Amino acid sequence: MISAADTSNHRIQVFHPNGTLALEFGSYGAGGGEFSSPEGAAMSPDGMIAVADTGNHRIQVFHPNGTLALKFGSIGTGYGQFDRPQSVAYSPTGDLIAVADTGNHRIQVFHADGVIAFEFGSYGTGYGQFSSPEGVVIDRDYTVIVADTGNHRIQVLGIDGTFIRQLGSYGTGDGQLLSPGGGYP
Repeated sequence: MISAADTSNHRIQVFHPNGTLALEFGSYGAGGGEFSSPEGAAMSPDGMIAVADTGNHRIQVFHPNGTLALKFGSIGTGYGQFDRPQSVAYSPTGDLIAVADTGNHRIQVFHADGVIAFEFGSYGTGYGQFSSPEGVVIDRDYTVIVADTGNHRIQVLGIDGTFIRQLGSYGTGDGQLLSPGGGYP
């Protein structure tokens, strides 16, 4: 199954691999199960769906049938708060949810029950620092891959935020990037 944040329609759509629609849920609003311009959605191995409810500055998690399981976060700069989160990603076993907290220039990682585990990053151009990160993925080795949008690069970090390497630099040439977003596995 493939989950998609239908941003301007304020809903989530889930598709079968062959492209047919399996499920859609949500509408505009600030209540549980409602969205304000959701930018990212991710599916856990057991079918749970985490959504970056960007305009409401929170994360919502849904059961495979589209019913609300939990929501967490609010607008702010504190631990577990968000400023326009744009991407979510489950770890390979579904035990962690990583969030690209775009406006706070950091990555926050939560347990699947919504309890914060840790955060890393701050505003800047150094290794492990971010400028409006818009995409995050946790790969099978629990490596965190971040689209560091404002710094025109991809950063690869350990699950604890330890810098591993950088991919790309500002520009239009081969291997260079201009405002990379999400979209990688």
